[in-house]
Amino acid sequence: MADRAVAAPEVHLWWAALRVPPERLARLEALLTGDERTRADRFRFARDRARFVAARGTLREILGRYLDREPAALRFAYGAHGKPALAETSTGLRFNLAHSGDAALFAVRWERDIGVDLEPARTDLDLGELAAIVLTPGERALLAAAPPDRRHELFAALWTRKEALAKATGLGLALPFDRVAAAPLGDLADWIEPDGPFLGDRRWSLRSLDVGPGFAAALAVEGDGVEVRDQTTVMPVGM
Repeated sequence: MADRAVAAPEVHLWWAALRVPPERLARLEALLTGDERTRADRFRFARDRARFVAARGTLREILGRYLDREPAALRFAYGAHGKPALAETSTGLRFNLAHSGDAALFAVRWERDIGVDLEPARTDLDLGELAAIVLTPGERALLAAAPPDRRHELFAALWTRKEALAKATGLGLALPFDRVAAAPLGDLADWIEPDGPFLGDRRWSLRSLDVGPGFAAALAVEGDGVEVRDQTTVMPVGM
């Protein structure tokens, strides 16, 4: 991206691969703090450790570009439910990230909170059991009425929207998923407003994202829907 400025009513999405050459992984790890390296070392498998390092290092590179700061100098703070944010809140830059397997998705905007979720498209899930836990009655009816060959796709769309909202609000797993209406599902570019009394006075907007075959993804933004840039572009971050 030649112009890395993000306008106030925009969200920029960055897509990055987490399977990187050893020399790049070493460069990314050098950007991390001691605490982040400690977290990385808690992973049991080297593959998962490498993915964490690649995701955190790439996040630092992206935020450093927007702020014109050294990536290694950035410091993060964490909300009550683990949502990361820049410790220096005066910058006004908000972000969120999601990763699944060897793919990661990063969202950046100014001033207002955002959340993003990325999940693999799975067909081995017990939808009946999951739907009873995380879908509203109306969404369960919508799922049951869908053609059998589309039900997993529909569930993934609903679930990623709810996860994105959980991350945007900072509630995480404390969000009452079965009381959040994330339907209807129309065009991917359509913004909807979730329904739920727990949201208080803050308005939120949700939409699904087209990130290619094999994945489902969604974005949640505080306020009204905004322009989304670079949604389908694979960004050559830091290469």
